[in-house]
Amino acid sequence: MRLTLQLTPRRPDLRAAFTSGYGRELTRDERAACRAWAAIDCPAALRWALDHHDEEVLGYARTVLALLREPNPFA
Repeated sequence: MRLTLQLTPRRPDLRAAFTSGYGRELTRDERAACRAWAAIDCPAALRWALDHHDEEVLGYARTVLALLREPNPFA
């Protein structure tokens, strides 16, 4: 989920490396699962980052929240 939502939407080279290593593109169901997991993971990551003053995790949460607002973050 973190690879597909945090790294690969803005980095086609990383997406190509991921799919090459994985052996195929993710299915529509797998992409939906990644999006759902991100929606579950983000609030917990955000809370943890705020409690621990962790800017890196806060940046991750903000990135993923912004991508979740997009209709198709995998395009």
